[in-house]
Amino acid sequence: MEKTYMTCVAVLVFVFAFGCVSTQPCSAYSETYVTHIGKTAPSVSHDSLARFWLQRSIYYGDNDTDSTIYCCEEGLKYVDSDHSFPYIDLLVNLASAYFAKGDTDEALSRHMTAYREAVRVGSDPVMLSDVLAAVGLDWKRKSEPDSALFYYNKALELLDGLEGVSSSRSHVLTNIAILFTTSSRLDEAEEIIGEAVNESLKGNDIEEVIYAASSAGAIMVKNGNPAAGAEMLHKALRKSRAQRQLKYELKTLTYMIAMFNYAGNADSVVLYDVQARRLMEQLPANIPEVLGYKETEAKVFASMGRYEESNRILTELKDCSETSSQSPLDVLYLFMARNYMAMGMYPEASECYERAWAVSDSLHNDSVQDQLSNWSVKYETKEKELEIARLEDARLRDASSRIRWIMVAVFLMMAFIIGVIYYILKRRSARRSEELMMARRYIEGLEKERSRLAKDLHDGVCNDLLGIGMILKNNVKDPGDDEKCQTVLSMVEKLREDVRYISHELMPPEFRSTSLDEIMESYIRKFSRHSEISFRFLKHTNGLSWKNIPDNISYEVYRIFQELLSNVVCHSGARSVSIELSLLDKELRLELHDNGRTRMKNSGNNERGIGLAVIHERLKAIGASLEAKEDGQWQHFVLVIPF
Repeated sequence: MEKTYMTCVAVLVFVFAFGCVSTQPCSAYSETYVTHIGKTAPSVSHDSLARFWLQRSIYYGDNDTDSTIYCCEEGLKYVDSDHSFPYIDLLVNLASAYFAKGDTDEALSRHMTAYREAVRVGSDPVMLSDVLAAVGLDWKRKSEPDSALFYYNKALELLDGLEGVSSSRSHVLTNIAILFTTSSRLDEAEEIIGEAVNESLKGNDIEEVIYAASSAGAIMVKNGNPAAGAEMLHKALRKSRAQRQLKYELKTLTYMIAMFNYAGNADSVVLYDVQARRLMEQLPANIPEVLGYKETEAKVFASMGRYEESNRILTELKDCSETSSQSPLDVLYLFMARNYMAMGMYPEASECYERAWAVSDSLHNDSVQDQLSNWSVKYETKEKELEIARLEDARLRDASSRIRWIMVAVFLMMAFIIGVIYYILKRRSARRSEELMMARRYIEGLEKERSRLAKDLHDGVCNDLLGIGMILKNNVKDPGDDEKCQTVLSMVEKLREDVRYISHELMPPEFRSTSLDEIMESYIRKFSRHSEISFRFLKHTNGLSWKNIPDNISYEVYRIFQELLSNVVCHSGARSVSIELSLLDKELRLELHDNGRTRMKNSGNNERGIGLAVIHERLKAIGASLEAKEDGQWQHFVLVIPF
C-alpha cells in the first residue's frame, strides 16, 4: 500500500511539474524540472519521458522553434533508438523546427538523418514517405527543384499500392504541383493539384485538406481560372478558421491577396491584408507561410507604386535566400530590377537583371525541365494505368459476379445431383441389404433342409438297409442261393455306406473343435477314396491362425468348396485337381485348378443349375467374389473372401 501511494505521488508531481512548462519558456525552467523529477519521480520510465518531450515539441511546433528544438533534444536523451516510435518522430520534429526557424541546411541534414534512422529501425512506408517529402521540401526551399522532384518521386513510390495513405499522397502531390507552378508549367500543375485535392478528401487529416485546397485555389487563379480558384480559396479559408490553423489561414489569405491584386480589387486587397498581417505577427518569422506573405506584400506594394517598400521586403527575402528562400532567387532579382527601373535607378536595375539571368541559367536549365517533363509523362502514364486498372477491376468484379452466380448454379446443380445419387445409392443399398437378407434366409432354409435330409437318411434309409441285410442273412436256406445272397448283401452294405456318407456330408460341419483347413483336408481324403482323380491340397497361414476366420465364413467357404469340387468331379472329366487355401491379413483366398473341360464361367453371369445358383447366393451372403477362367488345358477358380 505504501509503495503504491508513493508511486501515485511521484506521477502527480511529474505531471504537475511538466504541466507548468506550457505556460513558461521551456529552456528557462527545464534544468530545474528535470532535477526535480529525478528526485521525486524515480518510477517514471525513460520511454514515458521521451513521449512527454515529444508531446511538448508538438505543442510548441512552429510557434516557438527554440522550445521545440529543446524539447526534441531532451526527448532524444531518453528515447530507445532501436524503436521507430517515438525516436523517428522526435528526429522529424527537430528537423522541422530548424526548417521553420529558417535554417534550411540544418533542416536538410536532420531530415536525412531521420530518414537513415527510419530505414535502420524498419519504420513503415508512410513514415519513410513523409520524411522523404520533407527532404524534398528542404531542397525546394534551397532552390534545387531537380533534387526536390527526386525526393518527392521517391516519396510517392513508397505509397504506391498502399491503402489508407490518401493524406500522405495528397501532401506529396501538392508539393509537386507547387514545384510545377514555380516552373510556369501551370496546366500540369492544375491537373496534379486536382488529384491532390481528391486524395486529401479521402483522408481524415484536415490540415492536408486545407493545404491542398488553398494551393489548388492559388494555382487555378494563376492559370486563368479565377472563379474556381476563388471558390476553392474561400472553402480553404473557412476550414482553416474552423480548425484554428493559423499558418494555413495565412497561406490562404496570401493567395487571396495575390488574386485580388491581380484583378485590381484594391478594397479586397486591403481587407485581407489587414487580416494577414495580424496573423503574421502570431507566427514565426521564417516559416514558409510568413515568407510567402511577405513576397506577396512586396508585389502588392509594387503594384501600388510603393517600389522602395517593395524592394526593402525583397532585399530582406534575398538576404535569407541561401537558407530560407520561398521563391527562386531569379524571381526575387527580377522583381527588384523592375522596381529599380520604375524608380529610374538603372544601374541597380541592370545589376539585378544580370543576377536574375545568372541565377536563372542555373535554376531553369534544360536538365530540370527535362526532369519535370519526364515526371509529368510518368505521372500521366501512371494515371492512365490506374484508370485501366480501375476499368479492369470493374470488369473483373463483373466477371467475378458472373462466376459467383455460375458457382451458385453449379453448386445447386451439384447438390441436386448429389441428392439424386444419394437417393439412388440408398435405394441400391436397401435393395442389396434386402437381397443379402433373402440370400441368408435362402441359405438358412437350405441348410435346415440338408440337416433334415441327412437325419432322415441316417436314421431312416440307413437303418432300413441294415434291416434288409439282416433279413437276407436269416432267410437264406438253400446253399445254392448263398453266393447270390452274399452278392446282394454286399450291394446293400455298399449302398448303406454310401447313404451314410451322403448323410454325413449333408450335416453342417462343426467348427468349434476343428478348423476350416482340417475339415477341407478330411473331406478331400474321403472324396479321393471314391474317385480316381489325383488331388493336391496346399495351405498357407502366413503366420496367422485358422481360428481367426469367423465360423459363418468358414461354413460358407466349405459349402462353396464342396459344390465346386462336386462340379469339377462330376462334369469336367478332370484327372488332376489342385486346391490352395491361403489366409492373409484381411482376406481368405481359395484357389481350385483342374485339367478338365470348362463347365463354369464367372459367377456374375446368370447360369442354369441349382449348384451354381446356391454358390451365387452363398457368395452374396458373405460378400465374396468368385472368378473362373481358362488357361490352356486348365481351368481356374479363385474365391476371395474379405473379413
